[in-house]
Amino acid sequence: MPTVSFVVPCFKLAEFLGDCVHSILSQTYEDFEILIMDDCSPDHTGDVAQSLKEDSRVKYIRNEFNLGHLRNYNKAIGLSRGRYIWLISADDRLRSRQVLSRYLQLMERRPEIGFAFCPAIGIRDGTESGLISWSFHGNRDVVFNGRDFLKKLLKANCVAAPSVLARTECYDKSLFPMDLPNTGDWFLWCLFAMHYDVAYFAEPMVHYRLHENQMTNWFLSEEPLLHAENDIIVRWRTMKSAQEAGLSSLASDCAESLASFAAYHIACSEDGDRKVLNALAVQNLLRKYAADENEREAMECLLVKALGDQYLDRGMRSKAAECYGNALRRGPVSGKLLAKYGLSRMGSMGSYVLDGLRLIRGSRGSPA
Repeated sequence: MPTVSFVVPCFKLAEFLGDCVHSILSQTYEDFEILIMDDCSPDHTGDVAQSLKEDSRVKYIRNEFNLGHLRNYNKAIGLSRGRYIWLISADDRLRSRQVLSRYLQLMERRPEIGFAFCPAIGIRDGTESGLISWSFHGNRDVVFNGRDFLKKLLKANCVAAPSVLARTECYDKSLFPMDLPNTGDWFLWCLFAMHYDVAYFAEPMVHYRLHENQMTNWFLSEEPLLHAENDIIVRWRTMKSAQEAGLSSLASDCAESLASFAAYHIACSEDGDRKVLNALAVQNLLRKYAADENEREAMECLLVKALGDQYLDRGMRSKAAECYGNALRRGPVSGKLLAKYGLSRMGSMGSYVLDGLRLIRGSRGSPA
């Protein structure tokens, strides 16, 4: 049985497939299989894949009908025989011949590590375009405590998917959820970090290809509201997973992140941004996903407080005071909430105090 299974999903990416697979075949660590998962591509993916099968480690699977990318991923995970799985889209590639060896040297010694990742370098038209900034976490290798790293993930997805090697057992926790077409990987990183530590390698050892047909670009341009919903649902699913695991403090962090992100959308929608969720859309999501009326009311209370923060940061003190007053009536009451309510009602003096606090800690800005 191979130690590692590389999963290479492919749909209309024949022009990049060979480059991706050759970057894997050139790894110094050689005990792996490569599963090319062709989701009924209408281009010449099959011809390219057949030429790559000269190496016995390469296997070509063409689906009988188009499954869609999530079902294709999950099918591949089920077919994988390795103790580790590396899912890398056919348009991305490995940048270093040693990346697999370096990951495994650490993960084989440290069974508490669930997945490893590194920063990515963008590549466009065959030329490197620079570091993908959101994937960078410092200049030294480090093993993050999983739950500490999860708090980073709750702010935004900060892991480049083509850089991730995960233990196969991680996928026993969950496969890709069907209701998260553009953020399923993000949810999995959150879930894995809830149960395992996370290894970060500072050297950028993968290429993240930038091109017109990228799936993420399609979602952002064609389905921005669905993309925004996915961002909220990731946090909701993570919160529910933490509750099921008995991690109440972590579940509270998830709930606050969810409320903060939803409030940011509502405030932006009031500013005229049509690519974010308005108050009605957020309320509909709460009604859809809340387990019962108590959970919905608790989330609405957090949302009201978070919306007050958004208004306060925008200098809209009267609207902020209204939100904080509403939150105080709903409960529970905290000293922090009382302080914010008081500052929002102090007029210009409250603004001076807030400006001073921002200088110390920096403005909240977008939670994304």
